[in-house]
Amino acid sequence: MGRVGETAHFPYYSVCTTGTHDMSTLRGWWKEDKGEIEDYYHRVLRKDGEITEDCTPDINKQIIEHLLQSPSMLAIFPLQDWLSINGLMRGTNLSIERINIPSNPAHHWKYRMNLYVENLLQEKNFNDEIKELIQRNKR
Repeated sequence: MGRVGETAHFPYYSVCTTGTHDMSTLRGWWKEDKGEIEDYYHRVLRKDGEITEDCTPDINKQIIEHLLQSPSMLAIFPLQDWLSINGLMRGTNLSIERINIPSNPAHHWKYRMNLYVENLLQEKNFNDEIKELIQRNKR
């Protein structure tokens, strides 16, 4: 198994993703494993200096774009990770973004989007940002 972020050699018949409903969001992952994050920050994102405390909208967007560039036939991302590419769209409470924690029977499927779908549809700048990412990476 390769290191986190090594997407260039993913087979075409595969799915590239930031995670599943049983995993932390990108923002949650960023808080969980500083050693892995630091390696990813320097090696994959090619950033210098100290890692940021939080997964900023810009970093979130760079990670998603990196994954969109993989040769995988499909690139599927949780809604929370899409919303987090934009500082105005992301939720304010990181602790409620994870959908399920399998080891905790009291924490299951409680996630609710931080805005209504009708409002999301009206967010032209955000939707254009996603559209541009998808088109630029030929998805």
